Amino acid sequence: MVAYINTNFTIKMYNPSMKILFIITILFFSLNAKEFSNDLQFESSPYLLSHKNNPVNWMPWGDKAFAKAKRENKAIFLSLGYSTCHWCHVMEEESFSKEKLAKIFNKYFVCIKVDREEMPHLDTLYQEVYLKMKHHSGGWPLSMFMTPKKEVFFAATYIPAHKQSYSEGLDTLLEKLGTMYKRNDAAFREELAATQKVINAEVVYEMPEDTDISVETLSESFKENFDEIYSGFGHGRKFPEASKLSLMMDLAEINSDEELNDYAYEMLDIMALRGLYDQVEGGFFRYTVDAAWEIPHYEKMLYDQAELIPLYVRAYLKTGKKLYKDVVNETIAMLDAHYVKDDLYYSASDADTNHEEGAYFVFSKKELKGSGVKYVENFEGKMHLNIYEEQRPENFTKMRKTLLKVRSKREYPFIDKKINTAWNSLMIEALYSASIIDEKYKKKADKTLKALTDLMFKNYDLYHQTIIGIEPKQKGLLEDYSFFIGALIAGYEIDYDKNKLDFAEYLLNHANSKFYKKVSGI
Repeated sequence: MVAYINTNFTIKMYNPSMKILFIITILFFSLNAKEFSNDLQFESSPYLLSHKNNPVNWMPWGDKAFAKAKRENKAIFLSLGYSTCHWCHVMEEESFSKEKLAKIFNKYFVCIKVDREEMPHLDTLYQEVYLKMKHHSGGWPLSMFMTPKKEVFFAATYIPAHKQSYSEGLDTLLEKLGTMYKRNDAAFREELAATQKVINAEVVYEMPEDTDISVETLSESFKENFDEIYSGFGHGRKFPEASKLSLMMDLAEINSDEELNDYAYEMLDIMALRGLYDQVEGGFFRYTVDAAWEIPHYEKMLYDQAELIPLYVRAYLKTGKKLYKDVVNETIAMLDAHYVKDDLYYSASDADTNHEEGAYFVFSKKELKGSGVKYVENFEGKMHLNIYEEQRPENFTKMRKTLLKVRSKREYPFIDKKINTAWNSLMIEALYSASIIDEKYKKKADKTLKALTDLMFKNYDLYHQTIIGIEPKQKGLLEDYSFFIGALIAGYEIDYDKNKLDFAEYLLNHANSKFYKKVSGI
């Protein structure tokens, strides 16, 4: 008998009995290999599908899950996240993929997974519940333990698999909470009632004695909360907060407030030159983990790009500064390269590549050789690019070409290919805004508006999200109507096409009939 493996890894055997034994062995291992699947396999959300093979018996949000919990007298474990959330990935890898922990989850809980981008109204609801219970804001993943009647009795965000200095581990917490619910003793019922009282309490806002709210007082509030050292809002990690920045620019203009105007343009400059912005391919990351805008969390979200583009258009039109125009063009080009399919825009890209955060975006000392970039190690043994001058260096174009060549050999992070109506609408409005700089963007905006209408407007009704090639099923939310109307009005202001205005009026009336509820006595 002779057996060998050739260069194509094909096994050849000249002994028939050995061949039969080999086949039996392969079949044995195949039959005994554990393959898990759960109800998420029937969903279309990329986030939910990424959990379809977990040993946790996940179910999507719906009556079926709550009926099962009631029937089996189990508590609910509700996990909310999204596909490009780094700590959601960590919790999935550490806990939801582990068979030992999954057995405890399945023993005590009916486990429900929610894509917060698919159901933002649910996410808003449970973030508010978390805030009331914990007295500080939550985040993702959001972990809620509740009764089949949706009464929350324990709330957390990321929970480690095993005990850490900051948190009890799931390996002990799950059994404790599951047993507590099953026991349903007087102490549990009393604590549950007290928690529901807190959650259901009406939020009462204390009005200050001085109720003089004006342009001036609002401007002063911005100044008091502005970080004069690093620029931006707050003194910790930095988010772009486009809506706040837009309002600050409005106030500076209305009030001829030079100080507020300087703050706004300082912030625009810092965001474009430091680590929040991808200096190589363009586009903004989600936020920076530090106060100085240097090291980002490497997600890129469509809505961040869409909200920031109009601000840089506005700044360019007022100042003529080349940097602002470059940011607009580069950000749109980045989206065209990675996010566009059939004239529609995907939702987001991940921070991780092969479970390594920022791997696609950072550079080693060796990779920077010859690029003209001075190597400064600032992120896990590598370098994330920041520009510390007030403008881009003279060798910027050459440097970018070198670094693009390095990146071209890497795998791009995972892209969530959901088509979200609200976010695409924001992007359409951004393109109409950018068309003031370059007319070509109007054509792009018109094409995306048509594609979005064809996909998401069915039987005189608007839909919220879907995957290209799959008929949308989820009816539109208020945010979808609001941003779609905004996109239509932005388009009308560019070309005075009355069809856009008529469509906007129809959607407004339809949204009014769907969402407006008159409160008695008002």
